[in-house]
Amino acid sequence: MTGTLRFVAVILAMCGNAHGAVRITENISAEAGKIHTTGTQVTEISASRMRVEARMGDNTTVTIYDLDSAREIALNPEKREATVRPFTEMRQLAEKSVAADATTSNIIPTGAPRTVNGIRCQPYKFTVRVKVVPDGKPTLVVAGVACIAARAAGVQEYRDFVASGVQHRLLIGYRNNNLVFVALAYAETELSRIIGQIGIPMESDRDIRFEGGMFAALLNRSSGHRSTETVSVSEDSVADTAFQIPAGWKVQQER
Repeated sequence: MTGTLRFVAVILAMCGNAHGAVRITENISAEAGKIHTTGTQVTEISASRMRVEARMGDNTTVTIYDLDSAREIALNPEKREATVRPFTEMRQLAEKSVAADATTSNIIPTGAPRTVNGIRCQPYKFTVRVKVVPDGKPTLVVAGVACIAARAAGVQEYRDFVASGVQHRLLIGYRNNNLVFVALAYAETELSRIIGQIGIPMESDRDIRFEGGMFAALLNRSSGHRSTETVSVSEDSVADTAFQIPAGWKVQQER
């Protein structure tokens, strides 16, 4: 969610009930220290549910966010396993490392509108700052530009999900209570919010770094850069099974 959030829809025509949805397909390039990876991400949004499937290098991750049940489902296709995490518990664990009010952000238009892959978008500059320890040092800073489409197919569905996610205290990208991962999850969530309230990011380019003392200098050895390009946006239908744990998979409930 971009870093930023990114939301997409897959058609599973013969399986389950279908609902109106938006599908966004992106190309992604990411750097962390000396590691550089490229891949694609497909996000599906149908009402209060979102599925994100990312293929980066040889690694594939699938994450389902269900706002009605207030839970995240991480699917592992290789192991045929699913891990279920309630939103509330995720927030409570995360806030041990990052205070609830420790995130600030701004986003402002810059430059003239452009067209990216046939869709008109307005460039914006943004900055997100997350204090990862009580004294405010170090601070994670995510800064960059995004070209955001405010009038295109699927924009309203995208905005609606982002707004509802804020109300449900959705935390995007949380994996464990390591303070770096927590800070990244807060930054990704906030970036998705400030971009998503405008529209769908057609392009984004951002740097990720830490500020504040020697610890920040150590963390910056693996600081990174991320760029995305949305290659298609469509309104379509998506089967209920896309948001469900496949039958026969092992399910682990995290508390």
